[in-house]
Amino acid sequence: MHDPDVRPFGNLWTERPEDQWDSGFVQYFWAQRATWKPDAWDLPFAVYLDGNPVGVQQLRGLSFRIVRDIGTGSWLSRELQGKGIGTEMRAAVLSFAFSYLGAELAHSGAYLTQQGWIGVSRKLGYRENGHRRDRVADAASDAILFRLTRENWFAQNRPVVEVEGLAPCLPLLGLTPDDIPAAPRTA
Repeated sequence: MHDPDVRPFGNLWTERPEDQWDSGFVQYFWAQRATWKPDAWDLPFAVYLDGNPVGVQQLRGLSFRIVRDIGTGSWLSRELQGKGIGTEMRAAVLSFAFSYLGAELAHSGAYLTQQGWIGVSRKLGYRENGHRRDRVADAASDAILFRLTRENWFAQNRPVVEVEGLAPCLPLLGLTPDDIPAAPRTA
């Protein structure tokens, strides 16, 4: 997923011993389901290429109904990085968030070693919004923070993302159909 000399994530989940990797991966997603609340949720989308799982693109909503701000996070198989797939998968969830959930803001961040992720954010119209320093293992790691407004998202021509069956799921996201403003559809 990444160069062994780079630590692109705040937690070291990719460094688990091989015999613990599969169970740790599954437990992470089970924990997200177990702690899901309409006011605090993580919504992971599996990314498939030619029928094979190759990554995850996630949305996070904290008090989303009120603040209308979503966070994004992702990972993608190393051999597919640099081919535009990361941009497509983030664009898909941003389209979902802005068009179908009524998001007003999206935020993301990346460590300075993550030039691909930084490039995806800039390509999709995010603007730099500050810096943060985290502890990753036993070292400090600086991150660039990014912010994308609804207005900037819709100012560019975007592909249409089709979503079916969302209405029954809205209460799980703390929303009702009346909470979602009409969004311009672009192609």
